[in-house]
Amino acid sequence: MTMSPTVTSSTGISISTSSRTTRAVLARKLISFLIASDVRPLARASKNFPSLMSVMITAAVLRIPHLFAPLWYDEQFSLIVSRLPLYRMLLATSGDVHPPLSYLIMAPWSVIGPDWLIRVPSYILSLLGILLFYIAMRELSIPRREATIAAMFMAVSPFQLFYANEARMYALLQFLVLLALVAGLKREWWLMALAGIGAVYSQNYGVIYMLTVATVLLVRRYRDWTRVATVGLVVLVAWLPWLSVIRTQTKHLTSTGYWIPPATIGRAVQAYYSLVTGAGSVMNFAPAGIFAMCLWVVASLAWMLKRRPPSWVTVMILAFMPLAVTMLISNVSLPILIPRPLIASSPWLYLMLVYPISEMDTSPRRVKLIAAVFIVPLFVVGIGGYLFRGSELRMDRGSQTIMEYIKDNWQPGDVIYHEQDGSALYFKAFAP
Repeated sequence: MTMSPTVTSSTGISISTSSRTTRAVLARKLISFLIASDVRPLARASKNFPSLMSVMITAAVLRIPHLFAPLWYDEQFSLIVSRLPLYRMLLATSGDVHPPLSYLIMAPWSVIGPDWLIRVPSYILSLLGILLFYIAMRELSIPRREATIAAMFMAVSPFQLFYANEARMYALLQFLVLLALVAGLKREWWLMALAGIGAVYSQNYGVIYMLTVATVLLVRRYRDWTRVATVGLVVLVAWLPWLSVIRTQTKHLTSTGYWIPPATIGRAVQAYYSLVTGAGSVMNFAPAGIFAMCLWVVASLAWMLKRRPPSWVTVMILAFMPLAVTMLISNVSLPILIPRPLIASSPWLYLMLVYPISEMDTSPRRVKLIAAVFIVPLFVVGIGGYLFRGSELRMDRGSQTIMEYIKDNWQPGDVIYHEQDGSALYFKAFAP
């Protein structure tokens, strides 16, 4: 009888070369990797702060209200592409600005039921992102109190809520970047490589995030540079096919025009404002909100520089390096600065903003007054904007009205002419 050869890994686990056994072993390693993390029941956490279970329940509930809302323009494109046969899907993504992984994940959900089901992957990955964020904080020796508050911040963030309900690639990007970071911190290089490949094939910012993760790992443990470099090389080689697509797209955009405006300091500040307040309130009370956010960020930076909490350099790299690299690329090549892809840096911005709040119970009265006047309204407006305007932001009322009229009055031989791609995309996704 022929025996399947086995390979013994550095952890002492024998892995069969048969595909079924290999998948089973990798699954067990992934489960062990998560169980070994500090995410076990947090009943021991301070009674004055929610446990991780409370955070997850809160996050799951707040992400439900707009899960069933009508799909908007970008999501309609996701629906159309995810329903294509594999070969045509890959051709379609080569003409788009986003890699294909998210469409491949949404493909099964696009054909099994109502259209809103293609949002389910984002919903699930957003919740798993919170879990990975907490694991990463504990790996970085962030105190449990601050880690729990920061996880709750992420759970209720209007920006996070919006993209947890959107059938796009942003929740997937965040999940894979956090997974790559946690794997790197735990020195699980095989998992970091897999997550990194997934990240660069989820959204083009994935390359920026993998550079950021590598920087963090080298700052923390420089002697791992050979392993970090090897992982980076593996990710780069896997990404090369898509790099050729990006070069073609860049030449096309350079010759035909580009929709993203130039990256300026003002746009960078507005991008971070949206990370805190969300899509529902970017324009609501913007001047006062941006001032409040800037005050909050400055206070947090001052607190960190003075107290130097655990891993404070790492937190600042994760919060600001993606934006810095984006600004550099935008001013050297094509502008690429938009808030959405910065989603994977937003948890670390939340953690930074949490530090002064975590000591609020022992803070002087003037600090509490500043928080009440600036911080609380900023966050309330953001959450309110999402809860009350989340569906409105996605709704295409004009196309819906026209579609209903056509269904009621359609006759054989009628021709529909579209003056812009918005209505054409809607009809392609939903026309009978």
